[in-house]
Amino acid sequence: MNNHGKVYNLAYDKLPFTYEAIYIIFASTIKEEFEIYEKFVNDFVKKNNNQSLSIDFNIKNIDEDIAYIIFSITMNNKK
Repeated sequence: MNNHGKVYNLAYDKLPFTYEAIYIIFASTIKEEFEIYEKFVNDFVKKNNNQSLSIDFNIKNIDEDIAYIIFSITMNNKK
């Protein structure tokens, strides 16, 4: 799930912008995935004080080893 820069570049000139995706992951890596997105949000906020960013997660377990994350990143200009 390392395409954050690509998402940002697509969105930069086209705000508001929403990127939605579904990722199937090992359930044991969910904490790591959240840490990646937490860093992405923090970096975005530091660099773009005129824009807002929200990320919504919906996590579902397929079984005890595999889960999927449905997430939506929305970027917009601050009013």
